[in-house]
Amino acid sequence: MTNLTGKPPRIAKRIFFCLSVYQKNHSIAGDVEEVFFQIFRNKGYLTAAVWYWYQCITAIVKYATFTSNRSTAMLKNYLKTAFRKMWRNRGSTFLNIAGLTLGLSCFIMIFLWVNNEISFDGFHDNIEDIHAITTTIEGMKTYDCPWALGPYLKANFPEVLHMTRLREREMSVKAGEKTVYREIVMVDDDFFRMFTFPVIIGDPDRVQESRNSAVLTAETAEYLFGDDDPIGKTVRMNNSFELIVTGITENPSANSSITFDIVMPLNILGDRRLSTWGYGIETFVLLDKNSDRKVFSGKIREIVNRENPVPDNLNVVDIFSYKKFHLYGLNEMGPVKYIYLFSAIAILILLIASINFMNMTIARSGSRVKEIGMRKVAGASRSDIIRQFIGEPVILAFAGFGLSLIIVIILLPEFNMISGRNISSSVLKNPIMLILLTGVTLLTGILSGSYPALYISRFNPVDIVKSIPGKGYKGIIIRRILIIIQFSASIALIIAAAVIFHQMRFIKTVDIGLEKDNIVVMRINNGMRGSLESIKSELRGLSNTVSITFN
Repeated sequence: MTNLTGKPPRIAKRIFFCLSVYQKNHSIAGDVEEVFFQIFRNKGYLTAAVWYWYQCITAIVKYATFTSNRSTAMLKNYLKTAFRKMWRNRGSTFLNIAGLTLGLSCFIMIFLWVNNEISFDGFHDNIEDIHAITTTIEGMKTYDCPWALGPYLKANFPEVLHMTRLREREMSVKAGEKTVYREIVMVDDDFFRMFTFPVIIGDPDRVQESRNSAVLTAETAEYLFGDDDPIGKTVRMNNSFELIVTGITENPSANSSITFDIVMPLNILGDRRLSTWGYGIETFVLLDKNSDRKVFSGKIREIVNRENPVPDNLNVVDIFSYKKFHLYGLNEMGPVKYIYLFSAIAILILLIASINFMNMTIARSGSRVKEIGMRKVAGASRSDIIRQFIGEPVILAFAGFGLSLIIVIILLPEFNMISGRNISSSVLKNPIMLILLTGVTLLTGILSGSYPALYISRFNPVDIVKSIPGKGYKGIIIRRILIIIQFSASIALIIAAAVIFHQMRFIKTVDIGLEKDNIVVMRINNGMRGSLESIKSELRGLSNTVSITFN
Protein backbone atom coordinates (compact mmCIF):
# COMPACT_ATOMS: atom_id res chain seq x y z
CA MET A 1 0.00 0.00 0.00
CA THR A 2 1.92 3.05 -1.22
CA ASN A 3 0.91 6.65 -1.69
CA LEU A 4 3.68 9.02 -2.71
CA THR A 5 1.45 12.11 -2.48
CA GLY A 6 0.78 11.60 1.22
CA LYS A 7 -2.93 12.39 1.04
CA PRO A 8 -5.29 10.90 3.70
CA PRO A 9 -7.62 8.07 2.58
CA ARG A 10 -10.40 9.68 0.53
CA ILE A 11 -13.39 7.93 2.16
CA ALA A 12 -12.14 8.50 5.70
CA LYS A 13 -11.45 12.15 4.92
CA ARG A 14 -15.00 12.54 3.59
CA ILE A 15 -16.41 11.02 6.80
CA PHE A 16 -14.35 13.43 8.92
CA PHE A 17 -15.63 16.34 6.84
CA CYS A 18 -19.26 15.29 7.37
CA LEU A 19 -18.71 14.90 11.13
CA SER A 20 -17.13 18.34 11.36
CA VAL A 21 -20.11 19.85 9.50
CA TYR A 22 -22.62 18.14 11.82
CA GLN A 23 -20.68 19.25 14.91
CA LYS A 24 -19.98 22.71 13.44
CA ASN A 25 -16.29 22.30 14.30
CA HIS A 26 -14.07 22.23 11.21
CA SER A 27 -10.88 22.28 13.27
CA ILE A 28 -11.30 18.55 14.06
CA ALA A 29 -10.57 17.45 10.50
CA GLY A 30 -7.65 19.89 10.24
CA ASP A 31 -6.01 18.72 13.50
CA VAL A 32 -6.25 15.04 12.53
CA GLU A 33 -4.86 15.79 9.09
CA GLU A 34 -1.81 17.57 10.55
CA VAL A 35 -0.99 14.56 12.74
CA PHE A 36 -1.49 12.30 9.70
CA PHE A 37 1.20 14.21 7.76
CA GLN A 38 3.64 13.98 10.69
CA ILE A 39 3.19 10.17 10.92
CA PHE A 40 3.49 9.94 7.13
CA ARG A 41 6.84 11.73 7.13
CA ASN A 42 8.23 9.71 10.06
CA LYS A 43 6.77 6.20 9.58
CA GLY A 44 5.38 6.02 6.08
CA TYR A 45 1.99 6.09 4.43
CA LEU A 46 0.68 2.67 5.63
CA THR A 47 1.09 3.50 9.30
CA ALA A 48 -0.40 6.96 8.77
CA ALA A 49 -3.42 5.56 6.89
CA VAL A 50 -4.11 2.93 9.58
CA TRP A 51 -3.90 5.61 12.27
CA TYR A 52 -6.19 7.90 10.25
CA TRP A 53 -8.84 5.18 9.82
CA TYR A 54 -8.62 4.36 13.54
CA GLN A 55 -9.26 8.01 14.40
CA CYS A 56 -12.15 8.05 11.90
CA ILE A 57 -13.85 4.99 13.41
CA THR A 58 -13.31 6.32 16.94
CA ALA A 59 -14.90 9.64 15.93
CA ILE A 60 -17.90 7.83 14.45
CA VAL A 61 -18.44 5.84 17.67
CA LYS A 62 -18.10 8.95 19.85
CA TYR A 63 -20.47 10.93 17.62
CA ALA A 64 -23.05 8.13 17.63
CA THR A 65 -22.83 7.80 21.42
CA PHE A 66 -23.13 11.56 21.91
CA THR A 67 -26.05 11.82 19.51
CA SER A 68 -27.84 8.88 21.11
CA ASN A 69 -27.43 10.27 24.63
CA ARG A 70 -28.45 13.72 23.49
CA SER A 71 -31.49 12.38 21.63
CA THR A 72 -32.54 10.32 24.65
CA ALA A 73 -32.23 13.33 26.93
CA MET A 74 -34.10 15.54 24.50
CA LEU A 75 -36.83 12.90 24.09
CA LYS A 76 -37.30 12.66 27.85
CA ASN A 77 -37.42 16.43 28.07
CA TYR A 78 -39.98 16.67 25.25
CA LEU A 79 -42.17 13.96 26.78
CA LYS A 80 -42.09 15.64 30.20
CA THR A 81 -42.90 18.98 28.59
CA ALA A 82 -45.71 17.45 26.52
CA PHE A 83 -47.36 15.75 29.50
CA ARG A 84 -47.02 18.89 31.62
CA LYS A 85 -48.69 20.93 28.89
CA MET A 86 -51.47 18.36 28.58
CA TRP A 87 -52.08 18.33 32.33
CA ARG A 88 -51.93 22.11 32.60
CA ASN A 89 -54.47 22.43 29.77
CA ARG A 90 -56.38 19.27 30.63
CA GLY A 91 -59.71 20.79 29.60
CA SER A 92 -58.63 21.44 26.01
CA THR A 93 -56.62 18.19 26.02
CA PHE A 94 -59.76 16.25 26.99
CA LEU A 95 -61.80 17.92 24.25
CA ASN A 96 -59.04 17.30 21.73
CA ILE A 97 -58.71 13.61 22.56
CA ALA A 98 -62.51 13.14 22.88
CA GLY A 99 -63.20 14.63 19.46
CA LEU A 100 -60.52 12.55 17.78
CA THR A 101 -61.61 9.42 19.67
CA LEU A 102 -65.20 9.82 18.52
CA GLY A 103 -64.13 10.41 14.93
CA LEU A 104 -61.73 7.45 14.91
CA SER A 105 -64.37 5.20 16.53
CA CYS A 106 -66.89 5.98 13.78
CA PHE A 107 -64.22 5.58 11.12
CA ILE A 108 -63.05 2.21 12.45
CA MET A 109 -66.61 0.92 12.85
CA ILE A 110 -67.54 1.83 9.28
CA PHE A 111 -64.18 0.55 8.04
CA LEU A 112 -64.86 -2.83 9.66
CA TRP A 113 -68.25 -3.01 7.97
CA VAL A 114 -66.78 -2.08 4.58
CA ASN A 115 -63.97 -4.62 5.02
CA ASN A 116 -66.54 -7.29 5.89
CA GLU A 117 -68.60 -6.52 2.77
CA ILE A 118 -65.71 -6.50 0.30
CA SER A 119 -64.30 -9.72 1.79
CA PHE A 120 -67.54 -11.65 1.18
CA ASP A 121 -66.83 -15.04 -0.43
CA GLY A 122 -63.12 -14.17 -0.65
CA PHE A 123 -62.15 -17.38 1.15
CA HIS A 124 -63.03 -19.54 -1.88
CA ASP A 125 -59.85 -20.63 -3.68
CA ASN A 126 -61.52 -20.69 -7.11
CA ILE A 127 -63.60 -17.52 -6.80
CA GLU A 128 -62.08 -15.97 -9.94
CA ASP A 129 -63.30 -18.85 -12.11
CA ILE A 130 -66.67 -19.68 -10.53
CA HIS A 131 -69.68 -18.32 -12.41
CA ALA A 132 -73.41 -18.47 -11.81
CA ILE A 133 -75.71 -19.05 -14.76
CA THR A 134 -78.39 -16.36 -14.97
CA THR A 135 -81.57 -15.89 -16.95
CA THR A 136 -82.97 -12.51 -17.93
CA ILE A 137 -86.76 -12.62 -18.18
CA GLU A 138 -88.43 -9.45 -19.47
CA GLY A 139 -85.49 -7.31 -18.34
CA MET A 140 -85.21 -8.89 -14.87
CA LYS A 141 -82.23 -11.13 -14.10
CA THR A 142 -82.68 -14.23 -11.97
CA TYR A 143 -80.54 -17.22 -10.98
CA ASP A 144 -83.17 -19.66 -12.27
CA CYS A 145 -82.07 -21.81 -15.18
CA PRO A 146 -83.06 -25.19 -16.70
CA TRP A 147 -82.52 -28.23 -14.44
CA ALA A 148 -80.72 -30.23 -17.12
CA LEU A 149 -78.41 -27.43 -18.28
CA GLY A 150 -75.63 -27.96 -15.72
CA PRO A 151 -75.00 -31.69 -16.38
CA TYR A 152 -75.20 -31.05 -20.15
CA LEU A 153 -72.50 -28.36 -19.93
CA LYS A 154 -70.17 -30.54 -17.89
CA ALA A 155 -70.59 -33.50 -20.24
CA ASN A 156 -70.14 -31.57 -23.50
CA PHE A 157 -67.87 -28.59 -22.79
CA PRO A 158 -64.24 -29.23 -21.79
CA GLU A 159 -63.91 -25.68 -20.38
CA VAL A 160 -66.39 -26.63 -17.64
CA LEU A 161 -64.18 -28.26 -15.01
CA HIS A 162 -66.86 -28.69 -12.35
CA MET A 163 -70.57 -28.01 -12.02
CA THR A 164 -73.09 -27.96 -9.23
CA ARG A 165 -76.73 -27.09 -8.99
CA LEU A 166 -78.01 -25.68 -5.73
CA ARG A 167 -81.40 -25.50 -4.08
CA GLU A 168 -81.98 -24.06 -0.62
CA ARG A 169 -84.73 -25.19 1.72
CA GLU A 170 -85.56 -25.25 5.39
CA MET A 171 -86.39 -28.65 6.84
CA SER A 172 -87.01 -30.24 10.19
CA VAL A 173 -84.13 -32.51 11.24
CA LYS A 174 -84.61 -35.25 13.81
CA ALA A 175 -81.90 -37.31 15.49
CA GLY A 176 -83.02 -39.44 18.41
CA GLU A 177 -85.28 -37.31 20.58
CA LYS A 178 -83.98 -33.99 19.22
CA THR A 179 -85.84 -32.15 16.46
CA VAL A 180 -84.75 -28.81 15.05
CA TYR A 181 -85.31 -26.75 11.90
CA ARG A 182 -82.18 -26.19 9.87
CA GLU A 183 -81.13 -24.60 6.58
CA ILE A 184 -80.51 -27.27 3.91
CA VAL A 185 -78.73 -27.03 0.56
CA MET A 186 -79.22 -29.71 -2.08
CA VAL A 187 -76.22 -29.87 -4.40
CA ASP A 188 -74.37 -32.01 -6.95
CA ASP A 189 -71.20 -34.00 -6.29
CA ASP A 190 -68.82 -31.18 -7.32
CA PHE A 191 -70.01 -28.79 -4.62
CA PHE A 192 -67.04 -29.31 -2.28
CA ARG A 193 -64.61 -29.38 -5.21
CA MET A 194 -65.78 -25.93 -6.36
CA PHE A 195 -66.40 -24.08 -3.13
CA THR A 196 -63.94 -23.93 -0.23
CA PHE A 197 -66.01 -25.31 2.63
CA PRO A 198 -63.42 -27.46 4.44
CA VAL A 199 -64.59 -30.99 5.28
CA ILE A 200 -63.00 -31.78 8.66
CA ILE A 201 -64.31 -35.37 8.89
CA GLY A 202 -64.74 -37.46 5.76
CA ASP A 203 -63.38 -37.40 2.21
CA PRO A 204 -64.60 -34.31 0.28
CA ASP A 205 -64.62 -36.32 -2.97
CA ARG A 206 -66.75 -39.15 -1.53
CA VAL A 207 -69.07 -37.65 1.09
CA GLN A 208 -71.86 -37.33 -1.50
CA GLU A 209 -71.45 -40.60 -3.36
CA SER A 210 -74.63 -42.04 -1.88
CA ARG A 211 -78.08 -40.66 -2.68
CA ASN A 212 -79.02 -40.73 1.02
CA SER A 213 -75.84 -39.08 2.39
CA ALA A 214 -75.71 -35.93 4.50
CA VAL A 215 -72.85 -33.60 5.43
CA LEU A 216 -73.44 -31.66 8.64
CA THR A 217 -71.75 -28.53 9.91
CA ALA A 218 -69.78 -28.93 13.13
CA GLU A 219 -72.35 -26.86 15.03
CA THR A 220 -75.30 -28.93 13.81
CA ALA A 221 -73.50 -32.21 14.51
CA GLU A 222 -72.68 -31.10 18.05
CA TYR A 223 -76.29 -30.07 18.68
CA LEU A 224 -77.78 -33.33 17.37
CA PHE A 225 -75.21 -35.85 18.61
CA GLY A 226 -73.24 -34.10 21.35
CA ASP A 227 -69.82 -35.70 21.87
CA ASP A 228 -70.75 -38.90 19.99
CA ASP A 229 -69.19 -39.66 16.60
CA PRO A 230 -71.86 -38.58 14.08
CA ILE A 231 -70.43 -40.52 11.10
CA GLY A 232 -72.81 -43.32 10.12
CA LYS A 233 -75.65 -41.95 12.27
CA THR A 234 -79.12 -41.41 10.79
CA VAL A 235 -81.07 -38.14 10.62
CA ARG A 236 -84.75 -37.93 9.62
CA MET A 237 -85.61 -35.04 7.32
CA ASN A 238 -89.06 -33.40 7.36
CA ASN A 239 -90.32 -36.56 9.07
CA SER A 240 -90.46 -38.21 5.63
CA PHE A 241 -87.05 -39.66 4.66
CA GLU A 242 -83.75 -40.55 6.30
CA LEU A 243 -80.14 -39.65 5.52
CA ILE A 244 -76.86 -41.12 6.77
CA VAL A 245 -74.17 -38.70 8.02
CA THR A 246 -71.06 -39.16 5.87
CA GLY A 247 -69.05 -36.02 6.69
CA ILE A 248 -68.64 -32.97 8.90
CA THR A 249 -67.71 -29.56 7.52
CA GLU A 250 -66.64 -26.37 9.21
CA ASN A 251 -69.39 -23.85 9.89
CA PRO A 252 -69.77 -21.54 6.88
CA SER A 253 -68.09 -18.20 7.32
CA ALA A 254 -70.24 -15.27 8.42
CA ASN A 255 -69.33 -13.50 5.17
CA SER A 256 -70.37 -16.34 2.87
CA SER A 257 -73.18 -15.90 0.35
CA ILE A 258 -73.96 -19.62 0.58
CA THR A 259 -74.92 -20.63 4.11
CA PHE A 260 -76.16 -24.00 5.30
CA ASP A 261 -76.45 -26.37 8.22
CA ILE A 262 -76.75 -29.59 6.20
CA VAL A 263 -75.63 -30.50 2.68
CA MET A 264 -77.52 -33.28 0.93
CA PRO A 265 -77.46 -34.69 -2.63
CA LEU A 266 -79.71 -33.01 -5.17
CA ASN A 267 -80.46 -36.34 -6.88
CA ILE A 268 -82.74 -37.23 -3.98
CA LEU A 269 -85.36 -35.24 -5.91
CA GLY A 270 -85.41 -37.90 -8.61
CA ASP A 271 -84.07 -38.21 -12.16
CA ARG A 272 -87.29 -37.04 -13.76
CA ARG A 273 -87.09 -33.54 -12.31
CA LEU A 274 -83.32 -33.27 -12.71
CA SER A 275 -83.44 -34.11 -16.43
CA THR A 276 -86.11 -31.59 -17.41
CA TRP A 277 -85.33 -28.40 -19.32
CA GLY A 278 -87.80 -26.43 -17.28
CA TYR A 279 -86.58 -23.53 -15.15
CA GLY A 280 -86.26 -23.62 -11.36
CA ILE A 281 -82.69 -24.30 -10.16
CA GLU A 282 -79.50 -22.32 -9.45
CA THR A 283 -76.45 -23.56 -11.36
CA PHE A 284 -72.77 -22.77 -10.86
CA VAL A 285 -69.85 -23.71 -13.12
CA LEU A 286 -66.09 -23.67 -12.58
CA LEU A 287 -64.49 -22.63 -15.88
CA ASP A 288 -60.96 -23.16 -17.12
CA LYS A 289 -58.80 -20.07 -16.55
CA ASN A 290 -58.02 -19.78 -20.27
CA SER A 291 -61.60 -20.10 -21.51
CA ASP A 292 -63.36 -17.21 -23.26
CA ARG A 293 -66.33 -16.18 -21.11
CA LYS A 294 -68.20 -14.38 -23.90
CA VAL A 295 -67.90 -17.34 -26.27
CA PHE A 296 -69.08 -19.67 -23.52
CA SER A 297 -72.13 -17.46 -22.84
CA GLY A 298 -73.05 -17.61 -26.51
CA LYS A 299 -72.87 -21.40 -26.48
CA ILE A 300 -75.19 -21.58 -23.47
CA ARG A 301 -77.80 -19.40 -25.21
CA GLU A 302 -77.76 -21.62 -28.29
CA ILE A 303 -78.29 -24.76 -26.20
CA VAL A 304 -81.13 -23.30 -24.11
CA ASN A 305 -82.89 -21.83 -27.14
CA ARG A 306 -82.64 -25.22 -28.86
CA GLU A 307 -83.81 -27.35 -25.93
CA ASN A 308 -86.36 -24.97 -24.44
CA PRO A 309 -87.35 -22.40 -27.08
CA VAL A 310 -89.18 -19.32 -25.81
CA PRO A 311 -91.21 -17.05 -28.16
CA ASP A 312 -89.27 -13.96 -29.27
CA ASN A 313 -86.25 -15.20 -27.24
CA LEU A 314 -87.57 -13.43 -24.12
CA ASN A 315 -85.30 -15.54 -21.87
CA VAL A 316 -81.63 -14.59 -22.22
CA VAL A 317 -79.16 -16.93 -20.52
CA ASP A 318 -75.76 -15.58 -19.43
CA ILE A 319 -73.03 -16.12 -16.82
CA PHE A 320 -72.29 -13.93 -13.78
CA SER A 321 -68.97 -13.95 -11.92
CA TYR A 322 -69.29 -15.33 -8.42
CA LYS A 323 -66.79 -12.69 -7.32
CA LYS A 324 -69.56 -10.13 -7.88
CA PHE A 325 -72.23 -12.36 -6.36
CA HIS A 326 -72.55 -10.40 -3.11
CA LEU A 327 -71.09 -6.99 -3.92
CA TYR A 328 -73.08 -6.26 -7.06
CA GLY A 329 -75.87 -8.83 -7.09
CA LEU A 330 -78.31 -9.20 -9.94
CA ASN A 331 -80.13 -6.11 -11.20
CA GLU A 332 -77.63 -3.91 -9.30
CA MET A 333 -79.14 -4.92 -5.95
CA GLY A 334 -75.82 -5.49 -4.17
CA PRO A 335 -74.35 -3.33 -1.40
CA VAL A 336 -71.55 -1.83 -3.52
CA LYS A 337 -73.28 1.57 -3.67
CA TYR A 338 -73.58 1.62 0.09
CA ILE A 339 -69.91 0.71 0.39
CA TYR A 340 -68.96 3.82 -1.61
CA LEU A 341 -71.45 5.93 0.35
CA PHE A 342 -70.36 4.81 3.80
CA SER A 343 -66.69 4.96 2.85
CA ALA A 344 -67.19 8.61 1.90
CA ILE A 345 -69.04 9.22 5.17
CA ALA A 346 -66.23 7.56 7.17
CA ILE A 347 -63.61 9.74 5.45
CA LEU A 348 -65.72 12.86 6.07
CA ILE A 349 -66.09 12.00 9.75
CA LEU A 350 -62.36 11.40 10.11
CA LEU A 351 -61.67 14.61 8.18
CA ILE A 352 -63.90 16.64 10.52
CA ALA A 353 -62.32 15.08 13.61
CA SER A 354 -58.80 15.60 12.22
CA ILE A 355 -59.43 19.24 11.26
CA ASN A 356 -60.89 19.92 14.69
CA PHE A 357 -57.81 18.26 16.19
CA MET A 358 -55.54 20.37 13.96
CA ASN A 359 -57.37 23.61 14.81
CA MET A 360 -57.00 23.05 18.53
CA THR A 361 -53.34 22.08 18.08
CA ILE A 362 -52.63 25.22 16.04
CA ALA A 363 -54.54 27.40 18.52
CA ARG A 364 -52.50 26.09 21.45
CA SER A 365 -49.22 26.36 19.55
CA GLY A 366 -49.83 30.06 18.90
CA SER A 367 -49.49 30.75 22.62
CA ARG A 368 -46.13 28.99 22.71
CA VAL A 369 -44.26 31.19 20.25
CA LYS A 370 -42.08 32.82 22.94
CA GLU A 371 -41.36 29.39 24.43
CA ILE A 372 -39.99 28.35 21.06
CA GLY A 373 -37.93 31.54 20.93
CA MET A 374 -36.39 30.79 24.28
CA ARG A 375 -35.65 27.22 23.25
CA LYS A 376 -33.86 28.50 20.16
CA VAL A 377 -31.86 30.96 22.23
CA ALA A 378 -30.92 28.08 24.55
CA GLY A 379 -29.52 26.18 21.55
CA ALA A 380 -32.41 24.07 20.23
CA SER A 381 -32.18 23.50 16.49
CA ARG A 382 -35.07 23.80 14.07
CA SER A 383 -35.26 20.00 13.78
CA ASP A 384 -35.63 19.78 17.58
CA ILE A 385 -38.57 22.22 17.48
CA ILE A 386 -40.20 20.32 14.62
CA ARG A 387 -39.89 17.00 16.46
CA GLN A 388 -41.44 18.53 19.57
CA PHE A 389 -44.42 20.08 17.77
CA ILE A 390 -45.11 16.93 15.77
CA GLY A 391 -44.49 14.57 18.69
CA GLU A 392 -47.08 16.12 21.00
CA PRO A 393 -50.09 15.75 18.65
CA VAL A 394 -48.89 12.26 17.70
CA ILE A 395 -49.04 11.28 21.39
CA LEU A 396 -52.57 12.69 21.64
CA ALA A 397 -53.58 10.95 18.39
CA PHE A 398 -52.45 7.55 19.65
CA ALA A 399 -54.20 8.16 22.98
CA GLY A 400 -57.39 8.76 21.00
CA PHE A 401 -56.67 5.69 18.87
CA GLY A 402 -56.35 3.46 21.94
CA LEU A 403 -59.60 4.78 23.41
CA SER A 404 -61.38 4.37 20.07
CA LEU A 405 -60.36 0.69 19.91
CA ILE A 406 -61.88 0.14 23.37
CA ILE A 407 -65.12 1.89 22.32
CA VAL A 408 -65.32 -0.16 19.10
CA ILE A 409 -64.88 -3.46 20.95
CA ILE A 410 -67.58 -2.47 23.47
CA LEU A 411 -70.11 -1.27 20.87
CA LEU A 412 -69.43 -3.90 18.18
CA PRO A 413 -72.19 -6.32 19.36
CA GLU A 414 -74.77 -3.52 19.16
CA PHE A 415 -73.43 -2.51 15.75
CA ASN A 416 -73.77 -6.12 14.54
CA MET A 417 -77.37 -6.16 15.70
CA ILE A 418 -78.15 -2.96 13.78
CA SER A 419 -76.24 -3.91 10.61
CA GLY A 420 -77.33 -7.55 10.55
CA ARG A 421 -73.73 -8.72 10.26
CA ASN A 422 -71.46 -10.83 12.45
CA ILE A 423 -68.26 -8.78 12.51
CA SER A 424 -65.74 -10.06 15.03
CA SER A 425 -63.38 -7.83 17.00
CA SER A 426 -60.64 -10.34 16.15
CA VAL A 427 -60.41 -8.56 12.77
CA LEU A 428 -58.61 -5.77 14.63
CA LYS A 429 -55.79 -8.23 15.39
CA ASN A 430 -55.09 -8.62 11.69
CA PRO A 431 -51.57 -7.17 11.07
CA ILE A 432 -52.64 -5.44 7.84
CA MET A 433 -55.66 -3.90 9.58
CA LEU A 434 -53.53 -2.70 12.50
CA ILE A 435 -50.89 -1.25 10.20
CA LEU A 436 -53.54 0.61 8.19
CA LEU A 437 -55.31 2.05 11.25
CA THR A 438 -51.99 2.91 12.91
CA GLY A 439 -50.91 4.64 9.70
CA VAL A 440 -54.10 6.71 9.62
CA THR A 441 -53.58 7.72 13.25
CA LEU A 442 -49.90 8.57 12.72
CA LEU A 443 -50.72 10.60 9.61
CA THR A 444 -53.42 12.52 11.52
CA GLY A 445 -50.98 13.36 14.30
CA ILE A 446 -48.20 14.39 11.92
CA LEU A 447 -50.48 16.59 9.80
CA SER A 448 -51.93 18.20 12.92
CA GLY A 449 -48.52 19.32 14.13
CA SER A 450 -46.83 19.85 10.78
CA TYR A 451 -48.05 23.38 10.06
CA PRO A 452 -47.14 24.98 13.40
CA ALA A 453 -43.91 22.95 13.50
CA LEU A 454 -42.73 24.02 10.05
CA TYR A 455 -44.02 27.59 10.33
CA ILE A 456 -42.91 28.62 13.82
CA SER A 457 -39.58 26.83 13.71
CA ARG A 458 -38.31 28.96 10.80
CA PHE A 459 -38.54 32.30 12.68
CA ASN A 460 -35.53 34.13 14.02
CA PRO A 461 -35.45 33.73 17.83
CA VAL A 462 -34.77 37.46 18.33
CA ASP A 463 -37.82 38.42 16.27
CA ILE A 464 -39.97 35.90 18.20
CA VAL A 465 -38.90 37.18 21.61
CA LYS A 466 -39.30 40.84 20.59
CA SER A 467 -42.66 40.09 18.88
CA ILE A 468 -41.73 42.25 15.91
CA PRO A 469 -44.90 43.01 13.83
CA GLY A 470 -45.07 40.98 10.67
CA LYS A 471 -42.73 38.38 12.08
CA GLY A 472 -45.20 36.64 14.43
CA TYR A 473 -47.34 33.61 14.08
CA LYS A 474 -49.91 33.84 11.28
CA GLY A 475 -51.80 30.59 11.91
CA ILE A 476 -55.13 32.45 11.90
CA ILE A 477 -55.40 32.23 8.10
CA ILE A 478 -54.83 28.49 8.05
CA ARG A 479 -57.27 28.03 10.93
CA ARG A 480 -59.96 29.94 9.05
CA ILE A 481 -59.47 27.76 5.99
CA LEU A 482 -59.64 24.60 8.10
CA ILE A 483 -62.78 25.81 9.89
CA ILE A 484 -64.48 26.49 6.55
CA ILE A 485 -63.61 22.97 5.37
CA GLN A 486 -64.76 21.51 8.69
CA PHE A 487 -68.13 23.28 8.61
CA SER A 488 -68.67 22.38 4.95
CA ALA A 489 -68.05 18.70 5.68
CA SER A 490 -70.30 18.88 8.75
CA ILE A 491 -73.14 20.45 6.76
CA ALA A 492 -72.77 17.75 4.09
CA LEU A 493 -73.01 15.05 6.77
CA ILE A 494 -76.04 16.68 8.39
CA ILE A 495 -77.84 16.86 5.03
CA ALA A 496 -77.00 13.22 4.28
CA ALA A 497 -78.21 12.15 7.74
CA ALA A 498 -81.46 14.09 7.28
CA VAL A 499 -82.11 12.46 3.89
CA ILE A 500 -81.42 8.98 5.26
CA PHE A 501 -83.65 9.65 8.29
CA HIS A 502 -86.58 10.72 6.10
CA GLN A 503 -86.07 7.72 3.82
CA MET A 504 -86.09 5.31 6.76
CA ARG A 505 -89.17 6.96 8.24
CA PHE A 506 -90.92 6.66 4.88
CA ILE A 507 -90.05 2.96 4.67
CA LYS A 508 -91.46 2.35 8.15
CA THR A 509 -94.67 4.36 7.70
CA VAL A 510 -95.61 3.78 4.04
CA ASP A 511 -98.81 1.83 3.48
CA ILE A 512 -97.84 -1.42 1.72
CA GLY A 513 -101.41 -2.70 1.61
CA LEU A 514 -100.77 -5.33 4.28
CA GLU A 515 -101.56 -5.23 7.97
CA LYS A 516 -98.57 -6.91 9.62
CA ASP A 517 -99.73 -6.65 13.23
CA ASN A 518 -101.41 -9.63 14.90
CA ILE A 519 -100.33 -12.04 12.13
CA VAL A 520 -98.84 -15.36 13.26
CA VAL A 521 -96.78 -17.55 10.88
CA MET A 522 -96.29 -21.26 11.58
CA ARG A 523 -94.26 -23.93 9.78
CA ILE A 524 -96.10 -26.94 8.37
CA ASN A 525 -94.00 -30.06 7.81
CA ASN A 526 -94.79 -32.92 5.43
CA GLY A 527 -96.41 -34.98 8.17
CA MET A 528 -99.06 -32.31 8.72
CA ARG A 529 -99.94 -31.61 5.09
CA GLY A 530 -102.59 -34.34 4.99
CA SER A 531 -104.40 -32.76 7.93
CA LEU A 532 -104.57 -29.15 6.78
CA GLU A 533 -108.39 -28.95 6.84
CA SER A 534 -108.53 -30.40 10.35
CA ILE A 535 -105.89 -27.95 11.54
CA LYS A 536 -107.79 -25.10 9.92
CA SER A 537 -111.04 -26.13 11.64
CA GLU A 538 -109.32 -26.34 15.03
CA LEU A 539 -107.76 -22.90 14.64
CA ARG A 540 -111.06 -21.35 13.54
CA GLY A 541 -112.58 -22.55 16.77
CA LEU A 542 -110.29 -20.27 18.74
CA SER A 543 -112.00 -17.07 19.86
CA ASN A 544 -109.08 -14.82 18.83
CA THR A 545 -108.79 -16.21 15.27
CA VAL A 546 -110.09 -13.88 12.53
CA SER A 547 -108.88 -15.63 9.36
CA ILE A 548 -106.59 -18.47 8.29
CA THR A 549 -104.67 -19.16 5.08
CA PHE A 550 -102.10 -21.72 3.98
CA ASN A 551 -99.23 -21.34 1.52
